[in-house]
Amino acid sequence: MTTREVVVNGTTIPSHAHLLLVYGSGNDDETVFPEPRRFDITRPNLGRHVAFGGGPHRCIGLALARMEVKVAAREIVRQMKNLRLAIGEEEIRYTPSVATRTIESLPITFEKR
Repeated sequence: MTTREVVVNGTTIPSHAHLLLVYGSGNDDETVFPEPRRFDITRPNLGRHVAFGGGPHRCIGLALARMEVKVAAREIVRQMKNLRLAIGEEEIRYTPSVATRTIESLPITFEKR
């Protein structure tokens, strides 16, 4: 809720207005992330995504989530090789949501190490 009238990107938001932060939209901002849907591990501003909030609203579980991803990635590399999408990138479907972009399913193929 806004505490006072404020202008954001040319739009006036009145005092006491209820707002909804849509992280998925922020992560799709092409002025911040060129080709935001393209997977690019070398993206120079990779840490600017807002999936875990920011500032005083940063997710308390951020460190745990990062550790879970590291553990999962290590196990994938240890146990699988030739990991690939089993469908075309354009066939990936997302669950409708106002807050996040959640993939419905991600069919893959791989060989066991």
